[in-house]
Amino acid sequence: MSSNDDKQPDATPEVALLRWYGQCPPLKATGYLSQTGVVARAVSPSGEIGSSLEVILPPLHHSKLQGSRMKQIYSFLEFNLNAANSIRKWLTQTEHPTQSNASAIHCDCRQTLFLTDMAEEVKVPLLLWMHNESNLIALHEHQSQPQQLRQKRELVLRKLTVAYAVAKLIHHAQQRSSDGGDSAFDETLFQLDKFMVRIVPTSIETQPHGSIFTTRIVGADLLSTPPLQLNIIAPDFEVLNSFGDYDEHNEQNGCSLEVEILDPTALPLTETGGGANDTTGSSRSNKDDDELLSCHLFGILLHELFAGSHPFPEDEEEGKGLIDKEGELQESTHSSSSEPLTKKTMEDLLASSGGDDNVIDSSIQSKALSRVICMSKEDTTAATNGSSSESKISEQLSRSKYIPLKDLGFPSSLSLLVENMLQSGWGQILRPDDSMPYAIEDLHLLLKDPDRFLFDSAEKQGGSLNVSQNKLYGREKETSLITDAFYRVSMSGESEVLLVDGFSGCGKSKLIQSVIGQVNFAGGYVIQGKFDEIAQYSSQISVLTNALNQLCILICEKNDPIVVNDIAIELMLVFGTHLYTLVRVLPNVAMLSQQLNLFDHDEALNLSNVPYILLLFLRVVSNKSRPVMLYLDDLQWADPVTLDVINCILSDIKGNNCVFVVGSHRNHQIECQSHPLHMFIDRLEECQVQPTKIHLHGLEAADLNTLISDALGLFPRMSRLLSNIIQRKTEGNPFYVLEFLKSLVERNLLQYSLRERRWVWDAEKIESEQISENVSELLTRKISSIPEERQRALHIVSCFGTSIGSDVVHAISEVAEYSFLGRELEYAYSDGFMERDSPSGGYKFAHDKVREAAYGQMKEEDRNMLHYDIGVALLNKGEGLESDNMLFLCVDQLNRGQAMISTPEEVLEAVEMNHSAASHALAACDFTAALKYAKTALKLVGEGNQFADFKKILFVMANAAYSCGVYEEASIAIDAILQDEVSLDEKFKFDVYDLKITMLVSRQEGKLAYITCLEVLRKLGDDAASPFVHDANNIDFQRRLDQISGQLKQVAETDLMAMNDMTNPAHLRLIHFYNQAAVISYFVQPKMIKRITCRLVELTLEHGVSKYTAISLVRYAMTLPSKEAYRIGKMAISLGNRFDLIDQIPSIYLSFYGHIAIYAQPVQSCAEMLKRAFEIGLSIKDLTTFHNSNQYIHKSLLAGTNLNLLRNFSQHQLRLMNENAQTTAMMYATLLNTTISTLISNDEKVESGQEREHISKNPEFQGGLNFHGAMKSFWLGHYERCRYHCEKGITSSDVKQIKSVMMIFYNGISCFHSGKKYKSNRMLQSTVRNAIKVMRERREESPWNYGNKLNLLEAESYSFNGGRDEMAIISYTAAIAASKSSKFVHEQGLSCELAALHFKRRKELNTAVVYFKQAKACYEEWGSQVKIDAIINRLTASSEQN
Repeated sequence: MSSNDDKQPDATPEVALLRWYGQCPPLKATGYLSQTGVVARAVSPSGEIGSSLEVILPPLHHSKLQGSRMKQIYSFLEFNLNAANSIRKWLTQTEHPTQSNASAIHCDCRQTLFLTDMAEEVKVPLLLWMHNESNLIALHEHQSQPQQLRQKRELVLRKLTVAYAVAKLIHHAQQRSSDGGDSAFDETLFQLDKFMVRIVPTSIETQPHGSIFTTRIVGADLLSTPPLQLNIIAPDFEVLNSFGDYDEHNEQNGCSLEVEILDPTALPLTETGGGANDTTGSSRSNKDDDELLSCHLFGILLHELFAGSHPFPEDEEEGKGLIDKEGELQESTHSSSSEPLTKKTMEDLLASSGGDDNVIDSSIQSKALSRVICMSKEDTTAATNGSSSESKISEQLSRSKYIPLKDLGFPSSLSLLVENMLQSGWGQILRPDDSMPYAIEDLHLLLKDPDRFLFDSAEKQGGSLNVSQNKLYGREKETSLITDAFYRVSMSGESEVLLVDGFSGCGKSKLIQSVIGQVNFAGGYVIQGKFDEIAQYSSQISVLTNALNQLCILICEKNDPIVVNDIAIELMLVFGTHLYTLVRVLPNVAMLSQQLNLFDHDEALNLSNVPYILLLFLRVVSNKSRPVMLYLDDLQWADPVTLDVINCILSDIKGNNCVFVVGSHRNHQIECQSHPLHMFIDRLEECQVQPTKIHLHGLEAADLNTLISDALGLFPRMSRLLSNIIQRKTEGNPFYVLEFLKSLVERNLLQYSLRERRWVWDAEKIESEQISENVSELLTRKISSIPEERQRALHIVSCFGTSIGSDVVHAISEVAEYSFLGRELEYAYSDGFMERDSPSGGYKFAHDKVREAAYGQMKEEDRNMLHYDIGVALLNKGEGLESDNMLFLCVDQLNRGQAMISTPEEVLEAVEMNHSAASHALAACDFTAALKYAKTALKLVGEGNQFADFKKILFVMANAAYSCGVYEEASIAIDAILQDEVSLDEKFKFDVYDLKITMLVSRQEGKLAYITCLEVLRKLGDDAASPFVHDANNIDFQRRLDQISGQLKQVAETDLMAMNDMTNPAHLRLIHFYNQAAVISYFVQPKMIKRITCRLVELTLEHGVSKYTAISLVRYAMTLPSKEAYRIGKMAISLGNRFDLIDQIPSIYLSFYGHIAIYAQPVQSCAEMLKRAFEIGLSIKDLTTFHNSNQYIHKSLLAGTNLNLLRNFSQHQLRLMNENAQTTAMMYATLLNTTISTLISNDEKVESGQEREHISKNPEFQGGLNFHGAMKSFWLGHYERCRYHCEKGITSSDVKQIKSVMMIFYNGISCFHSGKKYKSNRMLQSTVRNAIKVMRERREESPWNYGNKLNLLEAESYSFNGGRDEMAIISYTAAIAASKSSKFVHEQGLSCELAALHFKRRKELNTAVVYFKQAKACYEEWGSQVKIDAIINRLTASSEQN
């Protein structure tokens, strides 16, 4: 290395990057420029010139770059005119100028050299970097004031980044020294020339007034021994010095800076911002003085870094000197060889001066230390005299001519930090916040959120709190629980529920809102709804439908058109012709496809359809790829109907939908165990849906302090005293905390000081003030302070709940008395009381507590009057009352103010309005609302019952009570109506009887319902009824039956379709009650079914077809031989398409696909149609549809459906039946579930002895008991037991039923394996021959269902009769193939198993093993572990024999 001190530039150097590309070899150099030359450090990779060469290139002496030709000089920093001219002159005199040089040499005071290759990192001395950063500001003098302000802000942020890096390096170096046992305090760590800044130029843009470039600070180095290097891993921002327009509302975004310190003496340490907890575990008492001194010196360093000058101007003369007694500067005698500063306490240092101000210990080598000691001594004297330490410090600062950074134009928070650092060490006691870690924490906070903590915003200066609306405080654990639950749902595809409870204002809603971003990022679909206390009068199922309506929009937005169209097609397949019902419930479904806009229907929306409609909808649209998060706020106000729908969704068969339901509620408002929400949770647990529960308390002290620190824009250490006071008064409730802060501002107990440029307060005053500790009182006081009309507007909205729609605002505003409403609500929005409610276009309260305060501000009498006045205003307006929503709102207001109703006219009007509302609610099947409206009407009528429509109100109430399951109330109302039956209108009377019969059936009172039906038929004057339903041996009946059968045989499908419609109301009423009798007789009088159905057909042939004809024909067909039954049944199905028979589909399909179609159609297709009928039945709340689900399970069991899937479905059905009190259906469902569990794992515990006894006493299930006993015994290999059940269950009268046919098959196979010798037992042989005969007959009608069974019986017969082995093998093969073709996997396994036993009897063990393995594979697909285990045992036995 060669250097020449004489040639060092005299002027202050400017930082630059030089890069040479020589012809051979290339040279890379870094350095700086001056007016007289270039000081450069060149490095040659090839080493020809030397691995490192430092040269000084004067303007005309460039020969030391022998063999190299300068192509270009790249620069990214600004130069003054003299430097630019020197470089230009030097370039123009080079021996080898190139064309590229020409573009680089034109410089003036407003330009820089063009920079093209800036990929590499540049290391710059900190002092030079500071100098150049300051010069940058002058370059922007031609910009507008806002642009200049932005440049200054960016300069502060860049310097702040460097300050943070320097602080981390100093703190690390001190820790390293302490850990190494070095007790000496290293003052040189706080000198600016000990640091280098590493930057990377990223881009450049040429502007008229100069070239604008972007740089990124990537690290800093401490020139210590050994050196330390700090890398910025995640830079906080990239600063772009642009001349674009400055938007003063644009936020200066910050970031949590992460750094990595590379220390050659230790492992790399990655550190993330903050650092108050970074202190070592060693004793603090021995380090207090070092900490004080460190803070003071670091304060000086920060001031020099930002201001470019020493904080105490009189102390500076070339950066050295000590303070004498007159305050003049003396030259330091300190040299680099001096001993390091010894570690002493402040007392030691003061003692060493001998108490003389003029004498300073020689070990103190800097002006900074001298100042600290002098002021500490003064402070000690002041303390002795009782003076205030803080005031003394302020006096000392003033006397020392200290100029705060804020007076130099820097942010007040930065100035305050530096001032706090400088004050450290002036007292002998270390304050809790006097430490480098706290300084690091503060610096990091300034970088992380500069708009809040660094810059003096207009909001602060205007005295407004800067409340963060999107930040969540102290809920990290709860957030993780929610996100973990969502990811479980999205991964498993199974629905879950999570419930969050806590007091109002504790942040339940904000907690949920905080995870929505993560859910959206993970591919989730977030929809939301909120329940309302005031809206409890009516059903709130609209909260769910509105939320799911949002889901349709999200599906369109987040998926490509192909996926959306696929979803629409699947919805059409699932809902079929009844898709219009889905579109009416969820209008936005029409957005998924244009085809969905074609569905329209005049039928009133039936809310009883909604639960299953929503369930089917979610089954289609939600899955692992589209997990849905449904957030429901304020569940404590949800009505039982809506909670039942949510329960229905969550307790659906696992995997059918993928919904994550999150609910929040106030726990103290559901303390009563009878509250619907408790019952909802209990039902979930009964359905094996375990909710995840989160309880929110108030914020912890540290989290609360962070909230207040953010709101005030103060360092957390400075707001801690205030937050402790607020914690005691609010118990950490976040909403209360913010309202409390606002109240302090309003009372001037918390103020923004323009002089200090920060928030200030008097802690003693706040502590002693009698301030309300109830947030409602605070809000009430706040509302009381606003104009009266604005208060009135808030009162009006509070009468409607948490929100009010734009249509309601408009309607009320048209009333002269309330014309101010719209205007004042807009003002209330500006005041922060209200928010926009985007779904309704109206307004909503900013928080529930605001509504409660507004509503609670009124006295009870005033509230009643306001409710009544609003109701009357809406009623008098008249317009819009044809809308159910507006009608309900009007009546709700009248009812809440009914205490104000006094005159008979007002009573009559209120009764009529409630009757109308009840009728509308009942038509929409909003039974909860209908019941409440009807009861209110009856209450207003009173005991006189003089109201003309009194009995009609009773009927509405009876209907609603029955639908709500309140059977006693319904029964009392019906009896009251029928007391004076003679006076009733005919139609109304029989409507009442119809409801009575329906209710008796639902209450499992079948016999009474049957008797009532017969009574009604007599009242209808049907003289023909008696011989049909009473005289079983009546000859006339048999004659008429034969006549009807003959007539039907002559009727073709075309003839039936051509018949006229039945129009006579009396005939329609008659056929309706006969249909009811037919349904009931199926369970209580099976022998009468034929007679009743025969009468139904007779009425049809006489008077024409109606919507009841299809069900009449199909029920009649059940009494006929199979072929004729199937023909008439098909005719009935076709006729059903002529009428809208959605309410009869469950009954029609149950009869046809459950008992008739099985003769000819594949059992699998029958099962699917029965399932479809069950779903339709649930969608219209036809509870008899559970018989369809039982038939579906039964047919699926025969079809070989996977047993585990079938068990899940059957258990789900049992829960639904239990919830709907369907005991009759439950009995058979229990039997089915027992059989399935037995076939899976031989587990018969699911059916208790008590249940079995109850089933056995019911004659309807006698045959079912024998069938299931036979089926279980057969598949478990208990063949003698199987034959017992079969022989007991088979009768000649029901041989055509599928149960009897299957028992004949089981019995036939069991004969070969019962343990008795088949060849010598004629009875067994006869049973087998009969079984084969029946299977041949069944195969003629349905080869699909019975072909494989016939083949297997024949194979077994050939095998056991001997000498027919070839025929046996052919038949086994045919049985296996037919079973596979018909998709009877269980019977395919059976055929393989019996074939294996055949070969085993023939000693062909290898072939037997092959068939056993095939059987095992089939049973695995079927899901029968008990059969799998049996086959494994057979395989083991065969292997041992081999």
